[in-house]
Amino acid sequence: MNEAQAAEQGGAAYDLTGRWPGVQGSPLELRWSFVPDGLIIPGGVTEPASPSNLFAVLDE
Repeated sequence: MNEAQAAEQGGAAYDLTGRWPGVQGSPLELRWSFVPDGLIIPGGVTEPASPSNLFAVLDE
């Protein structure tokens, strides 16, 4: 699935040549977040756009 999607998007599924900045083995701070419920997420291959419901599903 990942390979098919990457091929359709014109690139590889993973970038094996790049890396994050800094020296290998040194700590690196990453920041991340989740989108709120209701935010419209673009559809994938043959899928329509739809609102996020991640928090609602996790609260069940």
